[in-house]
Amino acid sequence: MALYSLSTSAISRKAGRSAVTAAAYRAGVELVDERTGVVHDYTRKRGVEHVELMVPEGITLDSPSALWNAAEAAEKRKDGRPAREILVALPAELDADQRTVLAREITRDLVDRYGVAAQLAIHAPDKAGDQRNHHAHILITTRRYNHDGLGAKSQLEWSATQCKKHKVAKPQDELKALRERWADMQNAALERADCAARVDHRSLAARGIDRVPQIHVGNHGTDMIRQGTPEYSERAMLNLEIIDTNREVLHLRERLDAERAVQEWAEITPATPRTTAVELPEPVPSPASVDEVALARQSARLDARERIEQHIADRHQLQIRGERRALEAAEQQRQQRQAEAEWQEWLRQPGVGSDGRIITEIAVDEHCRRSWQAFQQVESAERAALEKARQEAAEAKAQAEREAAEKARQEAAEAKAQAEREAAEKARQEAAEAKAQAEREAAEKARPLRDQVRDASVAVHKIDDEIKKLDDERESTSFFKFAVRRELQSKIEQLQIQRQSAYENYAKLQSALDAEKAAEAAQPSGRDRIRQIAAEIQNRGGGSQIEPRRSSPASDPEPRSEKPAPARKPFKPSGPPGPGIG
Repeated sequence: MALYSLSTSAISRKAGRSAVTAAAYRAGVELVDERTGVVHDYTRKRGVEHVELMVPEGITLDSPSALWNAAEAAEKRKDGRPAREILVALPAELDADQRTVLAREITRDLVDRYGVAAQLAIHAPDKAGDQRNHHAHILITTRRYNHDGLGAKSQLEWSATQCKKHKVAKPQDELKALRERWADMQNAALERADCAARVDHRSLAARGIDRVPQIHVGNHGTDMIRQGTPEYSERAMLNLEIIDTNREVLHLRERLDAERAVQEWAEITPATPRTTAVELPEPVPSPASVDEVALARQSARLDARERIEQHIADRHQLQIRGERRALEAAEQQRQQRQAEAEWQEWLRQPGVGSDGRIITEIAVDEHCRRSWQAFQQVESAERAALEKARQEAAEAKAQAEREAAEKARQEAAEAKAQAEREAAEKARQEAAEAKAQAEREAAEKARPLRDQVRDASVAVHKIDDEIKKLDDERESTSFFKFAVRRELQSKIEQLQIQRQSAYENYAKLQSALDAEKAAEAAQPSGRDRIRQIAAEIQNRGGGSQIEPRRSSPASDPEPRSEKPAPARKPFKPSGPPGPGIG
């Protein structure tokens, strides 16, 4: 027969409990309580079969230490409840893997339904105890767990006012629904395992079973029963009395069933006297009538048996309850009288005070009280010193972090300034080199053109000299030498044509030279070139904005274009292109 058990309890600071301690004990691990500084080491604990952390879907969790220390830090009240434990019994009819799957199913249901984080720990039965006692400890946070950590309280921790405000079931109703879901999960697991056993979460009264329910004995009572001394535990003795009472009631019911069957048979088949007036031969019953009579007798016997059984059971239960109350009252009075007699006997003992305390015990008690006060003072001083040392360490750490941050900032600023200076210097050097290279290239490019201009100018002047020479020769020739003068005039006209062609070539070359000079003058100055190179360096990811060096930091004038150096005057032909025909 599978057993059903589900209980829940709060991990409350008011009771001196801690979520870190509970998690470490149930998982059999070592955890440090950051709130108190206590190290909880339960690595030697035996019987821990499976441990697992579960959080809502899509959320990650670093470690159980981080989770439960965060749960402790989230509660500020001295009576805060950082966690809640749900203890469930696992069916012994299932194997280890099936029990693990069933425990993970109820844990995942809690996590998804209430949005909390949970730690599942499956424990094996104690070696000295019942080997069917497979159970699981499910430790859940009282606050919802999301991507930012622990948030608001879960629905299980809401008050009746909050439940009414949000139009949800009360925590008591939620617990009843949880018990029902756990029963359904167990029955489904037993059915999957082809096991005929089933569990029911309802009480004996709700199921209509007239039996006294047993009580929870606890760890102390269980140990006393195992040691063969249950009289040392009141709960153990009461539970044993309940078991004996149920066994006696079952035995009485069996006896009543037997007596009831005899009485019903006597009522159904009474002795009927035969008449002497007229004796008729008894008809021989047919097989069909015999069967009908038997069926009628059986039906009447069953109905009477049910009525008698119900009546006797009710009367027996009332009798048992009345006798039990009387026995309990008598036992209570006997114990009170015995305790009073023992107390009076004790007070009559020599060396005992009126309050029942031994005279020497009073002095010892006073000494113990003073020792305890001294111990409390020393402990308070140690806690104050520890807190002060912790604060000083935190302040020293913060100061060191601030100094390191300031030093790092200064070093970063110096490195940044150094990088900017190096980049600016590099940009100036590149600008100077680019300017010098441009000037050299421009000079090298303009030299052939200037030579051509000079050659063209020389050619024009040479033709002018020849024209002037022929013109002088013509003027000196007599007017009557028409043939000579005509020949000289023809030569002069040919030279003028050549001179016109040479001058056009000169003008063309001079225009090209002037255009190159204008383009050179339009080139950016050294300061503008530095700005261009700095912008290129910044675009390539070379660092911060680099400003060119200025003569005065007080003002930031507009960039001035430097005047180009005065170009050397080319050799130009002077005078008119040539004399005309006179």
